[in-house]
Amino acid sequence: IISCTATGSDTPSSVTLNKVRADGSVTTLTSSGSDDSFCTKSDYKLDCSYTISSIGYSDNGTYKCLAKNNVNGSEKEDAKSDDIEVSSQVNASFSDVGEKEVSYGSIYQITCKVEGGKAPHKVTLVTPTSGTLTWQSYSSTN
Repeated sequence: IISCTATGSDTPSSVTLNKVRADGSVTTLTSSGSDDSFCTKSDYKLDCSYTISSIGYSDNGTYKCLAKNNVNGSEKEDAKSDDIEVSSQVNASFSDVGEKEVSYGSIYQITCKVEGGKAPHKVTLVTPTSGTLTWQSYSSTN
């Protein structure tokens, strides 16, 4: 739940919660004037909230709370923002490696599976004879 609260000497006239994406596009998530079901009003306070039901990487971004109030015939406003970055665990495992003993000179394949997190994934395999081998992938299915 993301909350946006405005207080003042009078009850604020409006509160808007926006999401600003990296490309600069803005999406209004909730506003006291358009969807009061997410907003509550009391003396000198206006509180709006927005619930992200299943958070994902697309929810990364800057969330901006904009409050407005009419004071002596002129409109005053204040804004605060906060950045949210979604992350997740990364799990690495070997697939079934089959036989543990192989003949000298034969080909042996080891597959390391990496799941979760955000691209790029980087896998490093340390071997006693070949040293350190590193692969990096920039594609993601998350």
